[in-house]
Amino acid sequence: MRSYVYIMTGSVLATIMSAPAFAQANGEDGAQSSSADTPEIVVTATRRSTDLQSTPLSVSAISGEFLEEAGLDSVSDAITLVPGVSLVNDQPGRADLTVRGVNTSSSSISTTDAIVNSTTAVYFDEIPVTSTVAKTPDFRFVDMNRVESLRGPQGTLYGQSAMGGVIRYMPNLPDTNGVEAGANSYVSTTTDGGENFGFDGYLNIPLSDNLAFRAAGYYYDNSGFIDTIFPAPAEDTNDEQTVGGRVALRWTPTNNFALDLGYLYHEVDVGNLQAISSLYEPTGDPAFQGLPQNFVDVSTSNLSAMHIQPAFLRSHLFHGKAELELDTIIATLIVGHKLTDTRNVFEAAELTGGTESYFGNTTIGDADSTTVEFRLVSNLDDSPVEWIAGAYYENSGGTIANLAIVSGAPRVFIPGIFELPVGLTVLDAGRQLSFDELAFYGDLAINISDEFRLSGGIRYSDVSNNYSWQFANGFFDPLIGRDALVGLDQGSAEQLLTYRINLEFAPTNDLLFFAQASSGYRPGGFNPGNALAVPPIGDFDFASDTLWNYEVGMRSTMADGALTFNAVAYRIEWSDIQLPATQLFPPFFSATVNAGEARINGLELELGARPVDILTIGAVYTYTDAELTAVAPPIPGFGAIPGAEGEQLPGTAKHQFSINGNINAPLNDSVALIGGFTFQHVGSRTSSLGFAERMPSYNIVNARIGVRLSSGITATLFADNLTNEVAVLRQIPGAPFLSGEVFDYLSVNRPQTFGLRLGFKYR
Repeated sequence: MRSYVYIMTGSVLATIMSAPAFAQANGEDGAQSSSADTPEIVVTATRRSTDLQSTPLSVSAISGEFLEEAGLDSVSDAITLVPGVSLVNDQPGRADLTVRGVNTSSSSISTTDAIVNSTTAVYFDEIPVTSTVAKTPDFRFVDMNRVESLRGPQGTLYGQSAMGGVIRYMPNLPDTNGVEAGANSYVSTTTDGGENFGFDGYLNIPLSDNLAFRAAGYYYDNSGFIDTIFPAPAEDTNDEQTVGGRVALRWTPTNNFALDLGYLYHEVDVGNLQAISSLYEPTGDPAFQGLPQNFVDVSTSNLSAMHIQPAFLRSHLFHGKAELELDTIIATLIVGHKLTDTRNVFEAAELTGGTESYFGNTTIGDADSTTVEFRLVSNLDDSPVEWIAGAYYENSGGTIANLAIVSGAPRVFIPGIFELPVGLTVLDAGRQLSFDELAFYGDLAINISDEFRLSGGIRYSDVSNNYSWQFANGFFDPLIGRDALVGLDQGSAEQLLTYRINLEFAPTNDLLFFAQASSGYRPGGFNPGNALAVPPIGDFDFASDTLWNYEVGMRSTMADGALTFNAVAYRIEWSDIQLPATQLFPPFFSATVNAGEARINGLELELGARPVDILTIGAVYTYTDAELTAVAPPIPGFGAIPGAEGEQLPGTAKHQFSINGNINAPLNDSVALIGGFTFQHVGSRTSSLGFAERMPSYNIVNARIGVRLSSGITATLFADNLTNEVAVLRQIPGAPFLSGEVFDYLSVNRPQTFGLRLGFKYR
């Protein structure tokens, strides 16, 4: 089962990787990196293979061996303990992440028909899976080589949506050196829920001296723990079934050429939103609209919700990579194609003040994305100058349809005059979306001396967003002007530049200082318009928002690798922030506008120690002071932009830290005792701009103890959320009912879970 159990990030992992239980990290070409005393973790964050502790960036890496041993199978289990990264939602199949506080809302409710892109980019291998038209899938950590976290804008090498940072899933590649196999399974029970079970495994088979095949698969069935009231009382409705797998083929006909082909499948079916809510008793009588009976405020002591709101996500990812290494350059061609299907139900009746009628708002989406990247990297040993040049193209498209049908009781707005009968389709509209980007980038590094290195990069991007309503057949669609826009092409286009400059100073092999300035952007878009809006808006673009990040950092290794300490201090200046605005008059058209500015000051610390051979200890601490510094006045005919000067950006705590330990103690030649713990603290946060109520701080404790046999078998008892803390990760506030009560949703974590995990590995 998903266990947060001990995790060491960045330099912490560089220490624990020297323990016998952990394999050394592979480079991007699959070759092992090693050192006689302290094995290295190799990362490719700079598009070159570099030792983690020698990389002059705010980057952390979690090895695949560690993820497997600790039972960390998803990004929400592991990445929350990386400094500078905050988890603002933990729905199975989807984890919303914020890096360095670059975020304006933790709410899943969109107030506009426009698409607002993520501020964090996610990559699987070298393929971007962050979508401009669909949520990013939460792929599982099965047979991973490592997971890299790059903090701060990475706009030159990684492009759009990398303004907060980049998360990279780096899988193990097929290997011709021999057969490898592994499997893991768990059974567990969750307080207030039921039983959970799952298994995953992988297999590597050499087909010849230069051809290898690798496959991995997983299936997880986790019980729900939230009871629901409507349409009928039911227990543990937020159950989850996740299934997926991938296959890969690697061909290396010569020593300087490699071809990788792969396919990934991932599917998540969730019975209900992992959120609790306010409760009341519906009467079915339209006369009681807005007058709830026996209303109960949402409370973390009562894991119940009003509605069943299921979700489904399915993804296919096809990817290929060809790399040719010559005497002076390395040429790489990367091609990816992703397909995503989603279906989500959300009941928003109470958020608009209704109580007796429901709409079961269903969003159905499908998206596809094709990316092509060509990159040249200099390959000259001992050259004072190194360079990277590349081109990138993305074409993404998809459809989003909304369907809402009145159920429960008729919805009465004006008795006898304006009533919606049960069974009426109030919304039935769909639109076609497309996104195109063509970018060129370059990076140049000069080795000024043995100690000093200066590097910089630039990226030019030409991006366009296009929208077109395909149909609008619901009762409200004409009233909100959608049917008048059917068939009308609407769109926006921009040309953008992003930059990076970095100076590093390495007085010794174990000490590195760096200073960096970098920029990033999130694409702008197009408000689809509304034929009935007042004032009329038929063509309303919003531009990209951009930010600059300034940071200084240090990486240090001491005591022959037994102690590491990394520190980064930074300041971010964010301008033209994309924020929502709502029209003051019916039909209350909403739009995204560039209306804000913010500054973020932060500090990230990582400490790792191995006081004795069998024990490793680690700690990470993050300070994030993120606040709005300016909000534009309302545009004519629209309400106030949410937020105020000095308000904290939502979803990120000022203080967040974790302490963890790991033991690996051989009892004899055949058996070793293994175990670990994690204590994580996250401070209070706000949920959305303009909403002052703070979500409370929380502490999560995880622990495990087990044995490892020389035969490759492991058996581990684990306890996730040992103290059964209910952590509020997201709050969605509603509008007041006529009676004065306010309906709220709270997204929460999984309660206390105890279980047994069995594993086997063959090499």
